Amino acid sequence: MCDMNYFTSDANKIITIIFVKSPEDMDIKKERCKPKMTHQIFQKESIFGYNGLKVKLFYSCYTYHCYVEISYLDKWDDTYWGLKADNIIDCLSPWLREAMILNKADFINILKNYERSLKYGVSLEEFDHLVLPDRNILGSIRICDIKDKEFVKLHQRFESLIIMYIDAANFIDMTDNNWKVIYLYEKKFVKPNVIRYTPIGFATIYIFDTKKIGRISQFFITPLYQGQGLGFIFLRTISQYLRSNALDIKKISVESPNKLFTYLRDKVDVSNCLDLPVFTINEIRGGLASDAYKRICSNFKLCKKQAKRIYEILRAYYCDLGIDDYEEFKSNFIKDRKIEILDLRIYPKRERDYQLKLFESNIAIQNANLNKVFENFMRSIQHILLYLKTRI
Repeated sequence: MCDMNYFTSDANKIITIIFVKSPEDMDIKKERCKPKMTHQIFQKESIFGYNGLKVKLFYSCYTYHCYVEISYLDKWDDTYWGLKADNIIDCLSPWLREAMILNKADFINILKNYERSLKYGVSLEEFDHLVLPDRNILGSIRICDIKDKEFVKLHQRFESLIIMYIDAANFIDMTDNNWKVIYLYEKKFVKPNVIRYTPIGFATIYIFDTKKIGRISQFFITPLYQGQGLGFIFLRTISQYLRSNALDIKKISVESPNKLFTYLRDKVDVSNCLDLPVFTINEIRGGLASDAYKRICSNFKLCKKQAKRIYEILRAYYCDLGIDDYEEFKSNFIKDRKIEILDLRIYPKRERDYQLKLFESNIAIQNANLNKVFENFMRSIQHILLYLKTRI
């Protein structure tokens, strides 16, 4: 009797993503990463039919072509019980698409012959970012043209990575001109007048013309460059671009932000708003006036909910510094949430009295729940509070 577990592999563990710049990089242990998820590629993130399975995805750092190398010690006999081993290439193909290369010689040829000074788009910002005292990253952030066929080919290869790093990721329709695609490049001077450009991240934004909304849909930096402060620079530049006169946008929104992106967004918005007169301690202690909300939302293209969140983060920060009253802030926070709950306008008139009585009858439960909401909020912004302390 065959042991099914013997022929079952955890896809997240047996897949290795290797970023290479030259053929020599393929033979040394460097630039290796694991996927965070594979559930869209392999059912239940599991691969059946192999023992000792290893799947290596070699990505070119410049073109994002991907050479797939598969090895294993033993394979399931497809004549047993009508079961067949998973076809790994067939599973990968819909996601890697044009990026996938199965012939190693073809991949090596691409690595050898690609023009490394090639870049796409128009510069939005050039920067020199200090990562460590002895290490800096030169970067270029560029708005790209989705009508450029060669750029479209690059992007369709590059975006194959997000399936393994962004939950429920989808590819965008590059024929829809409402999409804006912004690239993050690393720059390196290989000679005094020769710069090598390496694409290390991208963001996609959809412009809703009728509603004047710019929605950030995807925001991705390759694993090798994460955790180095580049996300803040990248998002800050994107925010500045969306607020510019080049686009007639009234509000910037985000599609299904995760915790890390929420932190980056808060960091950018707090940095923008911290020095505004309306956010000084004397102004915000009594709450923001409606006209202040309008000015902030207009200047920084924030929705009212995000503007309120920035106000609450800064009040928490002032409490942390000891120049605002913590209990007063907590009381105001809970009071605001009660008002939101008691927004009876969302109910038909005939139901409003009932909803009010229902809330009052459960006031103790509501207070306990709102206290937890406040505690969760304070926990969620600790990284922002630390950032603000270092900024000041």
